[in-house]
Amino acid sequence: MMSKPWMIGWFVCVVGAASVGLVACGETGCASTNVSYAKCVQPIFARGCAGSFCHGKDQPSLGLTLTEGSPAVLVGAESKQNPGAKLVVAGKSADSYLYQKVSQDKPAAGSRMPSGTKLSDADLNLIKAWIDEGAKAN
Repeated sequence: MMSKPWMIGWFVCVVGAASVGLVACGETGCASTNVSYAKCVQPIFARGCAGSFCHGKDQPSLGLTLTEGSPAVLVGAESKQNPGAKLVVAGKSADSYLYQKVSQDKPAAGSRMPSGTKLSDADLNLIKAWIDEGAKAN
């Protein structure tokens, strides 16, 4: 049988290690640095934007499909809703219309997306980090 001090020490160690892992991985299992588009960002779009039938492949709103594929359709592409604005400006989330659409209550044009339900803070942080890290196709 284990002694109480040893058991308490072991428990604190295990809980501490688990907490560090949760902070590093976040809710989605994605770290907040070196964010992967394929593993972390695209699934957010598929679940929140394409899953609502707004940006799916059958009849994508404003011609923007977010169901699958590379970020090439986003990076440097001009917004059809807000001409002159780029959907994603690599390295600059504040200048990226897509980030404004998902993070602001009143973006420059239209309304916050996805309609109905806001993305979680964890999802917004991943999208922001991905853009600020250069919006890589990784």
